[in-house]
Amino acid sequence: MNDLLWLSIATLAAYSVALRSSSGDGWTRQIGLKIRATHGEWAAIDNDVAKMLRFLTGDEWSIKFTRRRPRVLNLPAADADAVCLLSGGLDSLVGAIDLMAKEDGRRVLLVGVEASSIRLVAKRISAISCKDAFPDRVLMRQTWATFRRPTATQARPLPTRPDANERLVLCRSSS
Repeated sequence: MNDLLWLSIATLAAYSVALRSSSGDGWTRQIGLKIRATHGEWAAIDNDVAKMLRFLTGDEWSIKFTRRRPRVLNLPAADADAVCLLSGGLDSLVGAIDLMAKEDGRRVLLVGVEASSIRLVAKRISAISCKDAFPDRVLMRQTWATFRRPTATQARPLPTRPDANERLVLCRSSS
């Protein structure tokens, strides 16, 4: 689980700072990630992960997993059967509703990562609506993502303003 969390953090960071305006067609970015992973199995699926991210974002991804233990992140436990990332946009809300509309009684954890209080309001409204429609089956976890300011020691300078497009929508079910 820790490896998946670091993959998610690295993906969000790269997705946020790679500007579409810098790409040849103004949309499709070339994004490469090198990610530490505790488990060697990740190396066998790096192309699959890149294809998944390509489908979700419209960008060209290259992923390389290295076998090296990343820092362990501790998350509060949640009594859920499935996890769905909620961006506050319509696509992720529809994905969450589709997941919960299945009559299998699963409990869904909606996870939001935010860098702006404006989008946070949209996520909270979506989560409350889901809780109203599916009582006792929805949990919500919200966290903030902030990235360091550009420094002279970075291998690649970060843009002063991140890309605002939120096309990245991921859902995972554990059934």
